[in-house]
Amino acid sequence: MSRSDVSTGGPSGGRRAVLRRASWVVLGCGALIAALHWGGPALFGGVREGDRERIATEWAALLERVPPREEAAEWAGSALARWHAGPRTPDRAAELLGALGDGASAPLPPRESTTHLMTSLMGVELDTLTLAEVEGILRYGRRMQRGATDLLSLLSAAVVLDRVLMAAEGDEELAVLVRSVARTMGAPTGDEFEVAFLREEVGLESWLDLLQDEAGEDELEVIELALKLAVLEEVRWQTALASGADLEVPPGPAGPGPPVVPGRLALYFELWLARPEGVARTVIRPVIAAELEGPRASWLEHVARWEALASGG
Repeated sequence: MSRSDVSTGGPSGGRRAVLRRASWVVLGCGALIAALHWGGPALFGGVREGDRERIATEWAALLERVPPREEAAEWAGSALARWHAGPRTPDRAAELLGALGDGASAPLPPRESTTHLMTSLMGVELDTLTLAEVEGILRYGRRMQRGATDLLSLLSAAVVLDRVLMAAEGDEELAVLVRSVARTMGAPTGDEFEVAFLREEVGLESWLDLLQDEAGEDELEVIELALKLAVLEEVRWQTALASGADLEVPPGPAGPGPPVVPGRLALYFELWLARPEGVARTVIRPVIAAELEGPRASWLEHVARWEALASGG
């Protein structure tokens, strides 16, 4: 055995020394990665200085564009509420139409009652109704659209009214009735979709505020701020589209841009740092844009039907 083998404990002793050094390197790298993973968001992520004030200012300016909901009679104790609480059978159409009346004063339904009410109106045979009853449906539907606190209410009313509009395309009496309602109440506009969408987001914001007060978690604040940022950017983008701006040119740093689905690395990075801007851009904005695409197209088709009939006489 050589002198070096004796001094180092032989070949096996050398290998053990190498393994010890490698183990320390692995442990050191692991500790560094863990420190970065847990310490990175604390150092570089989260809500930045000034984010809250800036987002609050932009959000308040956006909400100023949202008209207040029309005041209506109380739902509780109304004829519509009594109809809604009764048995759900198809033979109660006359009771429903009586509760609607002329559509001008019946209370607007709460969200949880909207689906049943609109589904029941869809089941009514239009050709069995008087013009006054059809007018009641038209007026009530338009009030629901103008006062919609969410997209469900807006689009449910659109589905019901589309039946009347399509029937009016081949019936001059109904067409005259549609034009009369459009003159007195206004035909739907593209802006009503954005208003219902914003009212829905405001309701979600209030729910997040409540959770944050109860839980006191920073993550909920990040989600709330990211939600507001995503909504602000989507509204700016849709406004730019509606204005007919030249969007072939890529927007500048402050200009609105289309939603972009991020790669997995970018998605992980922004979720890891939990910065409101990153979460808005990589998570919430693409989801909002995808969810709104179909409903917005359906709404614009509904608006076009009204416009075609309203301009026909």
